[in-house]
Amino acid sequence: MAAPSRKPCTCCLTFWWAEVVCWIARTYPRPRVAVRSERARTGLSAIDMTIKRVKAVFLDRDGVINQTVFRRGAQRAPQDLSEWAWIDGVHDTLRALSARGYALIVCTNQPDVVRGWQTRDRVDAFHALIERELPVSRIYACFHDTADACACRKPKPGMLLRAAEELSVELARSWMIGDRASDIEAGRAAGCQTVLMRGPTQSEQASADHEIRALPELLAIIR
Repeated sequence: MAAPSRKPCTCCLTFWWAEVVCWIARTYPRPRVAVRSERARTGLSAIDMTIKRVKAVFLDRDGVINQTVFRRGAQRAPQDLSEWAWIDGVHDTLRALSARGYALIVCTNQPDVVRGWQTRDRVDAFHALIERELPVSRIYACFHDTADACACRKPKPGMLLRAAEELSVELARSWMIGDRASDIEAGRAAGCQTVLMRGPTQSEQASADHEIRALPELLAIIR
């Protein structure tokens, strides 16, 4: 009489299957292991590594997008919409830069609000006008004064860094355009290339990568 066949016990099968799974894992590692290794090397999350970084042109507002008004012994922001005037060529220049694949981001200091010379509603009205007429992606405004020692007021790069984080901007491929030394310093601190727009009465010194006298000249610099 033949001996009855023995079935492997459940414990043995479980152990054998665990060994097989471990061998497969060692022999054919999953792709996510490489991603996690790259994440550790670069400090980027897996999601960050899939996001396409965009190039941008950061623009100051007063003196670059709109004309300034002489008041209280200096060139200042317009008081209301009756004083608003566009810089010559701003519409065509910004449309051309947008067509070249640049995100257009406005970064402006607006301390007149906290100084009591301007209202937030009027500043918002200016920015709504810009958003209606120009192909800008975002407008960042700092309403602090110098004594506040905030991180966003130019020459600190806070607004540019925030835009880079929120809009996935590659700062090394981006530009900062301004008419003051503080704009240029902010751009340099953020790692951007810089362009100083020098007005007819402007004597402020700034160490920019390029200088222009009229906004359309940007199109020969920013390709």
